[in-house]
Amino acid sequence: MFDVVSNEKAQNKEGIKSAYDDFFSMGYDINNYTVDIFISNQIKVVFTPKFHPDEGLVLGGKTRHGRGVSYIVDLTTLKIVSKSFAR
Repeated sequence: MFDVVSNEKAQNKEGIKSAYDDFFSMGYDINNYTVDIFISNQIKVVFTPKFHPDEGLVLGGKTRHGRGVSYIVDLTTLKIVSKSFAR
Protein backbone atom coordinates (compact mmCIF):
# COMPACT_ATOMS: atom_id res chain seq x y z
CA MET A 1 0.00 0.00 0.00
CA PHE A 2 2.73 2.50 0.88
CA ASP A 3 4.58 1.79 -2.36
CA VAL A 4 1.48 2.76 -4.35
CA VAL A 5 1.19 6.07 -2.51
CA SER A 6 4.92 6.69 -2.94
CA ASN A 7 4.78 5.92 -6.67
CA GLU A 8 1.70 8.11 -7.08
CA LYS A 9 3.45 11.06 -5.42
CA ALA A 10 6.52 10.57 -7.60
CA GLN A 11 4.30 10.43 -10.68
CA ASN A 12 2.48 13.62 -9.67
CA LYS A 13 5.83 15.32 -9.09
CA GLU A 14 7.02 14.39 -12.60
CA GLY A 15 3.79 15.67 -14.14
CA ILE A 16 4.09 18.97 -12.28
CA LYS A 17 7.73 19.24 -13.35
CA SER A 18 6.79 18.90 -17.03
CA ALA A 19 4.44 21.89 -16.69
CA TYR A 20 7.08 23.89 -14.78
CA ASP A 21 9.77 23.12 -17.37
CA ASP A 22 7.54 24.42 -20.17
CA PHE A 23 6.65 27.52 -18.13
CA PHE A 24 10.33 28.15 -17.36
CA SER A 25 11.24 27.84 -21.07
CA MET A 26 9.07 30.91 -21.79
CA GLY A 27 11.42 33.05 -19.68
CA TYR A 28 8.98 33.98 -16.91
CA ASP A 29 10.28 34.50 -13.35
CA ILE A 30 8.51 32.05 -11.04
CA ASN A 31 8.94 34.53 -8.15
CA ASN A 32 6.41 36.82 -9.85
CA TYR A 33 3.73 34.11 -10.04
CA THR A 34 1.34 32.26 -7.79
CA VAL A 35 1.19 28.53 -8.58
CA ASP A 36 -1.93 26.44 -7.95
CA ILE A 37 -1.90 22.66 -8.40
CA PHE A 38 -5.02 20.49 -8.68
CA ILE A 39 -4.78 16.70 -8.87
CA SER A 40 -7.67 14.38 -9.71
CA ASN A 41 -7.77 12.14 -12.79
CA GLN A 42 -5.29 14.60 -14.31
CA ILE A 43 -2.91 17.26 -13.05
CA LYS A 44 -3.78 20.92 -13.57
CA VAL A 45 -1.04 23.48 -12.91
CA VAL A 46 -1.98 27.17 -13.05
CA PHE A 47 0.61 29.97 -13.06
CA THR A 48 -1.03 33.33 -12.22
CA PRO A 49 1.07 36.51 -12.49
CA LYS A 50 1.23 38.77 -9.46
CA PHE A 51 0.51 42.47 -9.85
CA HIS A 52 3.52 44.70 -10.43
CA PRO A 53 3.85 47.39 -7.71
CA ASP A 54 3.60 50.16 -10.33
CA GLU A 55 0.39 48.98 -11.96
CA GLY A 56 -3.18 49.26 -10.84
CA LEU A 57 -5.83 46.65 -11.29
CA VAL A 58 -5.86 45.16 -14.77
CA LEU A 59 -8.52 43.26 -16.67
CA GLY A 60 -7.61 39.82 -17.92
CA GLY A 61 -4.80 37.42 -17.12
CA LYS A 62 -1.77 39.54 -17.91
CA THR A 63 0.32 41.90 -15.80
CA ARG A 64 3.74 43.45 -16.35
CA HIS A 65 5.21 40.20 -15.02
CA GLY A 66 3.65 38.16 -17.83
CA ARG A 67 0.58 36.21 -18.85
CA GLY A 68 -1.31 33.57 -16.85
CA VAL A 69 -0.75 30.02 -18.10
CA SER A 70 -2.67 26.80 -17.31
CA TYR A 71 -1.46 23.28 -18.05
CA ILE A 72 -3.26 19.94 -18.06
CA VAL A 73 -0.94 16.94 -17.65
CA ASP A 74 -2.03 13.35 -18.35
CA LEU A 75 -1.35 11.10 -15.34
CA THR A 76 -0.46 8.07 -17.44
CA THR A 77 1.93 9.64 -19.94
CA LEU A 78 3.00 12.60 -17.74
CA LYS A 79 2.89 14.74 -20.87
CA ILE A 80 1.21 18.10 -21.30
CA VAL A 81 -2.08 17.57 -23.13
CA SER A 82 -3.30 21.16 -22.94
CA LYS A 83 -1.75 24.58 -22.45
CA SER A 84 -3.89 27.71 -22.35
CA PHE A 85 -3.15 31.37 -21.76
CA ALA A 86 -5.41 33.70 -19.80
CA ARG A 87 -6.98 36.52 -21.79
